[in-house]
Amino acid sequence: MYKSRFEIERKLKQVTYLYAELNRFKNRVFVNNGLDPETDCYPLEIKLGTFLIYCRSIFQYAIKEVKESSDSNKKMNCFEFIDNNGIIGFFKDLRDNEIHSLAVSTGGSIILESRISSFDEDSVPVFGEKVSLHVEGLEDLINPSVQNYGVVVEHKITSRI
Repeated sequence: MYKSRFEIERKLKQVTYLYAELNRFKNRVFVNNGLDPETDCYPLEIKLGTFLIYCRSIFQYAIKEVKESSDSNKKMNCFEFIDNNGIIGFFKDLRDNEIHSLAVSTGGSIILESRISSFDEDSVPVFGEKVSLHVEGLEDLINPSVQNYGVVVEHKITSRI
């Protein structure tokens, strides 16, 4: 049993909460790329950075205990597990970049798909079905007024090199 089991379980709950907060941005487009006019910050980037820090801290509690353990098999198994699980390294690297070097940021792309409804071979115009994209203000983050359907909005994690 981990001495820090309470802290690990607490952090897991916090990570679950933050993940739900990040999902509020899923398939949504915001005015000015989601810039908060009051603070001149991007809430998605703040929530992403916080999410990364909390994810990594879960591993830190367990690793700290393993390092302090006198059981060499436990140490070897733990570090082998870490080395063989890329997701741990992914969060560690992103979090380390966020804290120690360049801030992690986000970029987005919007993909709209429309089926071809008519095609004129002589003049070559192609007509597709109407597609709409709802652009929201940040005030709609918690309670969206309209949902986008037939639209894929991708948010990507980016970092300057």
